[in-house]
Amino acid sequence: MSMFPNEPPSEHFFKNIGNFPLLSKYLRPSLAKRLESEHWYENRVIRYVLRGAPWVNELERTFVEANLDRIQNSNEIFGNLNGAEDDYDQQLFDAITEVRLARWARSEGYYNIEKLQRQKDGRTPEFRMERQGETALSEAKHFRARDYPLDFVADRLEGLALKTALFSKFGLTVETSLEYGRKRDTLLDGRRDWRDRARNVLTESFFLSLERCLAINVDAQVKILDGLSVINRSPNAGEIRPNLRSSLDPEKTAKLFLEKLECELMGKITQIRDFTDTSKIGATHAIVFFSGTDPWEIEWSVLWEMLGERGKDLKWVWERVHSIHQTASALISIPFELIVGKGNPVKYGPFPWKPEDF
Repeated sequence: MSMFPNEPPSEHFFKNIGNFPLLSKYLRPSLAKRLESEHWYENRVIRYVLRGAPWVNELERTFVEANLDRIQNSNEIFGNLNGAEDDYDQQLFDAITEVRLARWARSEGYYNIEKLQRQKDGRTPEFRMERQGETALSEAKHFRARDYPLDFVADRLEGLALKTALFSKFGLTVETSLEYGRKRDTLLDGRRDWRDRARNVLTESFFLSLERCLAINVDAQVKILDGLSVINRSPNAGEIRPNLRSSLDPEKTAKLFLEKLECELMGKITQIRDFTDTSKIGATHAIVFFSGTDPWEIEWSVLWEMLGERGKDLKWVWERVHSIHQTASALISIPFELIVGKGNPVKYGPFPWKPEDF
């Protein structure tokens, strides 16, 4: 069974992406190479283009409003992408995040945006930009809220749903088990090993048997990867939804999320600091920009809930945020902003470091 009985998926893909001039210009060369690989359907952009998802229209609009043609060295953003590389799917979203940063910067009145050419040591911010006589250095981060083992499983299953045209009547939720929660700290090594494990376990034959099982027993729970994740039936046809919250309550989710935020922020702040110490640009402030894969990951929603009404009763949340801000401020001698997304559709703005900023 195939979703594309009359033509190869690649032909369908090129036909669809041709409706988006800028995506064709910047992404088609590397995506064409990715389509030649055995596991092409694991790539989210390819899946969204094939399905005609609204997400693709929004991505094209992002490229339009980023106006890459007016960014010096903009060819550096996508020029090094190689669809045949193992980490291409990650690198692609890293590059898309830079475009989202450029779009946000233009909306905030920045001009003379320049993509900085990477130094030999790699410690180079993404962009230099100006506004009101000041110069900012900015770093973009594709902020992966969920753990990558769960993302590999979700991407694999969603890709198989597209390729095989199965799960046309209901969808799936993929949840981490209590066992995953107990072992989590030891599971986050070996990124490629997890990808390979997902491919070996989640085959097309497994996928077919999974649909048959859940069609007969709507309440069945199918354990995969040594019981670390559990698959359940969901009402939304064709949707594959990963979820970390089966093993983590909202407070633990927020704590974990803030740990990730601190780690990523400190790395980006340090990179900008090291660059300003050795360059002659003379930056007056720094920008760190976090962007997700889809409209916005559910973990952000949990954090916003913790910082909002519930934050009044959870003193530790704002204390933790204050501690992160202090640590980051001590690392760099110029003011900095952390720009994040909120809501659906996503709007980007400064992360609230104090309750009154929320």
